Amino acid sequence: MTSDLTPNISELPQLPSKHRWHAQVRPVPSIIAILRTTKREAAYPPDAYLLIQRIKPPYMHKWGMVGGKWDFGESLEEAVAREVMEETGLCTSFHSLRGIMNERILPLDQNTPGGHYVLFVCELRVAGGTAQEKYEGPVRWFGYNELQSKAAEGEIIATDFALIQAFRHPPPHLIFIEAEVLSEKNKGKRIDRITRFDIFQEQNPDCENDYSRV
Repeated sequence: MTSDLTPNISELPQLPSKHRWHAQVRPVPSIIAILRTTKREAAYPPDAYLLIQRIKPPYMHKWGMVGGKWDFGESLEEAVAREVMEETGLCTSFHSLRGIMNERILPLDQNTPGGHYVLFVCELRVAGGTAQEKYEGPVRWFGYNELQSKAAEGEIIATDFALIQAFRHPPPHLIFIEAEVLSEKNKGKRIDRITRFDIFQEQNPDCENDYSRV
């Protein structure tokens, strides 16, 4: 790591293993669920998103989208449905794969782990049950305006809120996101600053590799 006042993500490959989350040696595939209510779902608050408040590092006490690791042998639909059930108790149906995000996290201090994740962003529909706290932390439905306030106060995982914004009005095609984050702890509180959040969207589905930045 250099002493430059503006660290560059290109330094991440040189990060010592002891400063990487769980000593990562390659990107970790993860799944994340957009759980949003519609006007037809009278049992839930209208236009609300379900978030979980993490009780474990690296995002302890922060609210974020439901999701986690993709276990060996699972299909994408199985993985995301399992994570939602484990974290919220909800039965869900798979709606769509909205996008894929390559997220790289560069730590600014030795107490914050670096990380590299590939997130598969899925949208699900609630099929039954009531959201309740399980093993990973409290869960709650948030209206979008309240989410904006929470994000401004630093109470939501930065890239999770950026994803909510990106998919609030879903694009017609699958998108790919390159995200880069600088992370540090200040008075025991984790602070993430997104330095890159580039969205690439397929422009012509009939042509291979026809992608451009949004």
